[in-house]
Amino acid sequence: ICLWKDDAVAAFSLTIDDNCAPDHDWWLETGRKYGFPITWFVITDRVGGTNSFNGTWEGFKKLIDAGNDVGSHTAKHLHIDEEGWKDIETEYADSKKDIEENIKGHRCLVLAYPGGPNSKLNDQAIAAKYYIACRSGPAAINQANMINYAGITSVGGINIGNAQFEAQDLLTALEKGRAKRVQFYRGWYCCHFHLVKPEEREKLQKTFETLSAKIKSGELWAGLFRDIAMYGQERDTAKLAVKENAKDKIVLSLTDDMDDSIFNYPLTVKLRIDASWKTVEAVQDSKKIGCRIIENDGNRFALVQVVPDKGDVTISWK
Repeated sequence: ICLWKDDAVAAFSLTIDDNCAPDHDWWLETGRKYGFPITWFVITDRVGGTNSFNGTWEGFKKLIDAGNDVGSHTAKHLHIDEEGWKDIETEYADSKKDIEENIKGHRCLVLAYPGGPNSKLNDQAIAAKYYIACRSGPAAINQANMINYAGITSVGGINIGNAQFEAQDLLTALEKGRAKRVQFYRGWYCCHFHLVKPEEREKLQKTFETLSAKIKSGELWAGLFRDIAMYGQERDTAKLAVKENAKDKIVLSLTDDMDDSIFNYPLTVKLRIDASWKTVEAVQDSKKIGCRIIENDGNRFALVQVVPDKGDVTISWK
């Protein structure tokens, strides 16, 4: 089972807080151009109000339809002085409910804890009742084998070779032996933005070009925050077994300990194959699933996209 999708070296997610509707079109174009999806964390009580900065539900649905995601940044951003404030559980529960009621068919699965003077009110145990993953404040790469999914760390912006601290540099996750902080190699680099001013957008272009090259090369998996969190939790609890190894096929079983009604993201299974195999096909639950051949150090492998607990996988070749 690959550590990350498609056997990438590391994972990367880009998230945006506080609605920031003036940036939506720019981010949509940027994500399409450079090859990464985006997760917006939304303060739900502000959507559709008199301030256009906070956006509309129609606008957030447009982002989802374009392949992005919308999660919760709570209902009131912990502004306890606002009318209607009750408690932290209501903040988490109501924002999830509002998103799902106003964007039909969308499941709100992730949360970003608000900062500010009332951030001490945030509660990981309560948040875990409503969300599969929550983004927290400390700025560092998430260690691949020690991820706290109720408190995923995030770096402000994207640092590629220019971070003040090794733990906040994407290259620390991508290049083995580059940094003293070896525990962050092959980790998950999550970053966050707020409103991006026009002059800052211009400065980001070179960073996006470098990021895009690493995505296209396959060394970096750029995924939605929710998908990376889902992949990691499935992987951490998965069990892989070979049920049959015949001349013309291999049959695998992949299971995990997660809730199948939510956790349905494919895990990448890497299978060493014979050099004579020209094509490989994989079937799960009577349906073809993603499968492609790669080469590494002169050896050939099949990367098979398998959803845990969805039945045996039969891999055949010609």
